[in-house]
Amino acid sequence: MVRLILCGAVAFTTARMAIGQDGTDPRYGSGYDSSYDYSVAPAGNYGYGYGAYRGGHASTAEEGMARGMADVIRSRAQASVSYSQAATEAERARRAYLENRNFAISSFVENRAIRDEFRRKQSEAKKEKLAAYIKSREYKPLTSSDFYEPTGKISWPLGLMHPHDEKGRKEIEDLFAKRAKDGTLSAEDYIRLNKLLNYWVYHVEDHASDFSASEITRSVRFLRRLEKMLKEDYQ
Repeated sequence: MVRLILCGAVAFTTARMAIGQDGTDPRYGSGYDSSYDYSVAPAGNYGYGYGAYRGGHASTAEEGMARGMADVIRSRAQASVSYSQAATEAERARRAYLENRNFAISSFVENRAIRDEFRRKQSEAKKEKLAAYIKSREYKPLTSSDFYEPTGKISWPLGLMHPHDEKGRKEIEDLFAKRAKDGTLSAEDYIRLNKLLNYWVYHVEDHASDFSASEITRSVRFLRRLEKMLKEDYQ
């Protein structure tokens, strides 16, 4: 019996030394030698619903039902708040979408109007430029120094004075002299004179090597002016 008591004492001493030389219990932070007030509950609740150690559980069925209903009501209220917030965000997103769409449509219309106006001005500028070019290319009436109306005398430019064109020049001069004398030409003479002038226009460049490019251009325009004057007799 004495041997059993001694073995128990040795085991107790060994356990105390294993815990710590200073006798500190890690659960309570104080040595076994210090006094401990067991009337004070520890930080955590380790009980099973009795007194200070209930751990948040209901002590009665009525209390459990009341807590459950409170949790349901609280959850529904939170759900309502969440639904309301979601609806608000959805409406805000819808308004932002409508504003962005309206802005995009407005920008498209404005840009198209600017583009159409730009194209219209470009078209008008091209038309004005073309009209100015056509006007610059119009065959102005011959002056009296170029063609003397009472006698039908023609003052030919240098580019039409080539010796090889003498026969054609003479025939044209005779027909214009006849026109001046009679005041008009017969249909046969008109057709003949018009063909001579038109034919010569396309053959002025046959002697391009003998005259400058500007002189050739002047000669062509001179023949066109004679044609224009002749056509005005029958308009």
